[in-house]
Amino acid sequence: TFGVGDYPRSSGKSPADAFICTEGDETPEQLLFGECMYALDCHMQYNMKSILANSDPIVTFIHQMIPHHQNAVNMAKALLKTNTLDASDEGDREMENMMWAIICVEINRCVGCTRQFFT
Repeated sequence: TFGVGDYPRSSGKSPADAFICTEGDETPEQLLFGECMYALDCHMQYNMKSILANSDPIVTFIHQMIPHHQNAVNMAKALLKTNTLDASDEGDREMENMMWAIICVEINRCVGCTRQFFT
């Protein structure tokens, strides 16, 4: 994941219960993953805040889409880092392939689209 170190629950940048809720019976590993997901979502929400560009609504749109797509990449990476997907299991293999597809597609989408509008 990238750029989310400043967005833990304790940062106060989003309400503590904004993204991930718990039921009280989670394992330490689940809680750690939940904290990671919280930071990813907090980063996205915080960075989607932008100034409305009255002269060019496309600029406002792109400024909000960048963190949205970056979050998709970070979420896919976070799941892959858990090492919970078993490549010998067909369903897990499909999920792992989907995570890699998200990473590749979203990176290309963000880079390609933003270059088009900001160069």
